[in-house]
Amino acid sequence: MSCADTCISMEPDGSAEFYSEATRKARKPYRCCECRRDIAIGDLYVSASGKWEGDFFTERTCVECDEIRSALCCGWVFGQLWESIRDQVFPYWNEMTAIDCLAKLKTDAAIAKMRAEYARYREGFDF
Repeated sequence: MSCADTCISMEPDGSAEFYSEATRKARKPYRCCECRRDIAIGDLYVSASGKWEGDFFTERTCVECDEIRSALCCGWVFGQLWESIRDQVFPYWNEMTAIDCLAKLKTDAAIAKMRAEYARYREGFDF
């Protein structure tokens, strides 16, 4: 098994009536919908907005989680990235050669975040 072949899929119920996404600089503090960590004033983040099953939504994702999601997922549901990685990638991390997964990432920050989350997973951290 190779991480190059990995495509985490989270099946959304339905589809968005409309959707837009933009990278922005935070003018006030936010929380990443994926890792639940703070997005500080001045940090870049990805803002996604749209309408889903009649309800409007806005989700904010830190740039590291966005990069990881873009590299490893072929479909996603906001807020389920790390649960899906813990279920579908980390149990096979050593078998599939972690370096393959990390090679899909472009920034040192995203690589560091993946390594830190894997360390938390290995320690049995209660998510």
